[in-house]
Amino acid sequence: MSTQLLQGGQPITWNKVFNYWRENETGPNSHWNTFWPSQGFKSWEEWRQHTHANLHGEQLSWELYDMADPLELVPTFRGGPFRSWTKWFYSAFNSDAPTFAELVQHPGVSSNWFILELAKNFPDKSVITGVRTPDGIVIVEGMHRCCALALRAKWNKSLNGPVPLVLAEYPNKLPMLGAEKK
Repeated sequence: MSTQLLQGGQPITWNKVFNYWRENETGPNSHWNTFWPSQGFKSWEEWRQHTHANLHGEQLSWELYDMADPLELVPTFRGGPFRSWTKWFYSAFNSDAPTFAELVQHPGVSSNWFILELAKNFPDKSVITGVRTPDGIVIVEGMHRCCALALRAKWNKSLNGPVPLVLAEYPNKLPMLGAEKK
C-alpha cells in the first residue's frame, strides 16, 4: 500500500476509537437503534463491547490516519471476520477475508438498501476502524461504509475529501467478531 494514501498517524486511545464508533452508529435516525435491543442488550455500548470482546481493542496501540484517496484504498481492504458476513457472503468467495472490491460483486451486498444509501450519500463525519495484519488491512468496524466506498469506486463516483481511518497492528489471526444474541 502506498504511504501517500494514508496521512497522519497520530496516536489515539481505545476510548476515543470507541467514541468514534458510537458517533457512527447512534443517533435518532440510526437503524442500529432497533437491532441491539432485539439481540437482548440494554444499550448500544453493551452490545458493541460484547460483539468485539475478542478483539481486545483496549490492549492495542491505535493511530488515526486520513485516507487521501479512500476510493482507491478501501476496495483493497479486507472484510473482518464477522459472524453474519461470514455466514451470508464470504463463502461465495472461498475466502475468510475477501476484499471490498470482491464483496461488492455479491448481489446481496450491492443491492443492500443500507449500503446503497451510504454509497449515494456518504456521511461527512465517518471514521472507519481496521487492523493491519499479515494479509493487509482488515476492517473491524465500518463494513457497510467500506462496501459503500467500494461501490462508489466501482461506479466512478467521486468523494469529497479524505476519510479518517483508525488502525492498530494485529500480528495474529483475528478472532470471530460480530453480533451474537446475549
